[in-house]
Amino acid sequence: TRVPWVRIAVSAVAALVAFGIAAIFPYTFRDKPEVYATSGGASRHAEQDFSEPSEPNPEPPKRKPTSVIGEKSAVRDDAADEALQGVWEMTRFYTEYTLGKKRYLLLTSKIRMTIRGSELVIESENGDEKKSTSLRLVTETNRSPRAFLQTNPAKPDAKPFAGIYKVEGDVLLIATQEGDELPDAFEAKENDPNRRRVEEYVRVH
Repeated sequence: TRVPWVRIAVSAVAALVAFGIAAIFPYTFRDKPEVYATSGGASRHAEQDFSEPSEPNPEPPKRKPTSVIGEKSAVRDDAADEALQGVWEMTRFYTEYTLGKKRYLLLTSKIRMTIRGSELVIESENGDEKKSTSLRLVTETNRSPRAFLQTNPAKPDAKPFAGIYKVEGDVLLIATQEGDELPDAFEAKENDPNRRRVEEYVRVH
């Protein structure tokens, strides 16, 4: 028997251009495991699994960055990436992203980011609660995968937030992780000690 929906609040995964938005706002997500489990209480929402099984292909070896720059603090400021310009809305927050399986949390709140040159504005809307934060975005396009660094001018002492990204048509993927090193691939696994996560956005403007 399926159990009632359970709301899961996921805060600061220190995620980005969430570009770190997980580091700025607490978010509410819905998760949906393949095997339903009792949560010990009723609520208006339910657990679901948005796993996307695919062919059981063997995983390729992890790709190392082709740039010598692997540390977040070393991301250079290249020219603004034209592919990033515009308005993006988060659609999925992956906790697992591999060739064999994709598991994500479906947002129940709206998260949108607007990129104009080096300016990044992140807006969060959850019911009547709205938040907006202005950040400075640095992109390094002369490396593979491309990297970003985000800082908050209003909080100069705050630790910068960084990760890797790629744009494919109107879809933006961002990978972030804890620690001082940039992710080396768009891949996330359960129980990863670096808590790597992959975020998906779609272009809305």
